[in-house]
Amino acid sequence: IQRSISSAEERLKRFVVGPDGERYPKRFMFQGLADKIDAFRAGDVSIRWMVLAGLRGMGKTTMLAQSYQYLLDSGVPRNRILFLSVEDSIRKLNASIDELMTAYEKVIGRTLESLGDDEKTFVFLDEAHYDPDWDGALKSVYERSNNVFILVTGSSALALTRGPDAARRALVRHVPSLSFTEHLMLSRGTVVDGALRTTMTDAMMYSASAEECYGRLNELRPRISERMSNVDHFHLQEYLQTGTIAFSVGMNDRFAFYDLVASTLDRIVSIDLPTVKNITPVNQTKAMNLLTFMALSDRMSLESMTRNLDISKTGLLDILSALEASDVIYRVRPFGSESTRMRKTPKYKFTAPAMRATILHKVGRSVGDPEVLGWLMEDAVSMYLREMSRDRMGMRFDYDHDEGGADFIVQ
Repeated sequence: IQRSISSAEERLKRFVVGPDGERYPKRFMFQGLADKIDAFRAGDVSIRWMVLAGLRGMGKTTMLAQSYQYLLDSGVPRNRILFLSVEDSIRKLNASIDELMTAYEKVIGRTLESLGDDEKTFVFLDEAHYDPDWDGALKSVYERSNNVFILVTGSSALALTRGPDAARRALVRHVPSLSFTEHLMLSRGTVVDGALRTTMTDAMMYSASAEECYGRLNELRPRISERMSNVDHFHLQEYLQTGTIAFSVGMNDRFAFYDLVASTLDRIVSIDLPTVKNITPVNQTKAMNLLTFMALSDRMSLESMTRNLDISKTGLLDILSALEASDVIYRVRPFGSESTRMRKTPKYKFTAPAMRATILHKVGRSVGDPEVLGWLMEDAVSMYLREMSRDRMGMRFDYDHDEGGADFIVQ
């Protein structure tokens, strides 16, 4: 604990500052974290436990490190900011979060209960779900003092939201894949026109008819053209192939990027899936094969998947459920009545189009092929609709199962 406190700033510098000494830009959702931190420091204790959940590689650790630096820059003493990797603590020390917090109290010479209002303390835990009792341990920290702010990350969405303790007390924020504007901002410094984005979204989502939607978008055409004048076709292609995953920023070697994504998928299947479901080693291999089948075609029946993988239907459903919980894939239901939605196999989409591109590259398909770019574009549109539906109560989007029908139907 002492070493972590003294070396945290230097250890986290690579997440905050680039080789040129310039600080990395921040993801759009970072401002929401900073606002909650500022409110807590000003005395608002209504939100003092936050969870950043989502796919590996989306920048959760970077946002944690940037939050740490934000506090240092704001004058918070470094011994009041505990930054720990729970994965490292479990692997190197076999130390639980409970044991880590007890050690922290000894280091600062105070119990959490005795902290005063002028001793606001911050606990940042990366990959918290490596401790199976993470939510129970943090519930104890949460209830012992109003002067402790907890911010944790984890790669498995289900493992971070299934506990009743966290569900009632923690504010959970899903960390999405990068949007196109966010990719341009992080990789090229392109300034985002938030007002234009909002106006376009309102036109698409809240027009009373197709004609009204077209008219409203047509009025925005000059502004859109002005914004897109600095974006060429290759920027969009780059985004679809690599740019939806945060660690692509600053990587100029596309093949090295694909190797890194492939390694990430291997870690998810071998490490994350067993924490969500009891996935056997044999079925872990089948999970990787299933992802390959999905990359080549996302309109497969459960029967064809069980036949191709030589696996039971129960085993297949367990793998699909675990991959969804780990945020690798998500399901899009077929449009129609409830019986149609239950009867027909969902379409499974990759959370980030770059994952499909990686798998296709690994099996020898050219990711620059027009057909492949079409698949990636559909993935990106689905990804946008999924994120929009998170923010809009009652919004639903389905796929059209009729041959030659619409890609998606939004209600």
